[in-house]
Amino acid sequence: MGYIQKMVLLVLTVPFALAPGGLITYLVGFENATFEYSMLIPVAMTALGTCAFIFHLKTKTFYKLYKKDLPMPKVEPLFWFLTISFGISFIVVSSYMFYAIINMQQTRNVDDIMWQVLALCSPMFVFGIWTVVEAFYLHKLVIENKNKTRHYEIDDIKGNV
Repeated sequence: MGYIQKMVLLVLTVPFALAPGGLITYLVGFENATFEYSMLIPVAMTALGTCAFIFHLKTKTFYKLYKKDLPMPKVEPLFWFLTISFGISFIVVSSYMFYAIINMQQTRNVDDIMWQVLALCSPMFVFGIWTVVEAFYLHKLVIENKNKTRHYEIDDIKGNV
């Protein structure tokens, strides 16, 4: 089940990573919008998404190796951090969008777009939570695998009694 989850995350990371930066590129390049510093947030989300994609590529076999009690290859801590940051950025942005629309709804009548915003924010929020939880769970499995491998090595040194 973990391997399938990893493949789904790998596939979903591509559109979620490319959409924010692609939107800013479209607005600045084709719609002639003026560039503002707040536009760096979606660009940073795209950069984090690229790193998260690389992380998912490097760790796609971890679940299979864990089941077989084989040692897992090392993944740089920077990729763990960037992947968790990518998930947190989606949680924060979707929460902020939802908060902003709730505040807007209290001042204006925006019931028509409320469902559209929910349809946009909900998948972003779920994807962010899923990314963070999967990274922490996978890290837990790596630590367990390391401990198992050490115990097997100690048993090999002792010999079978």
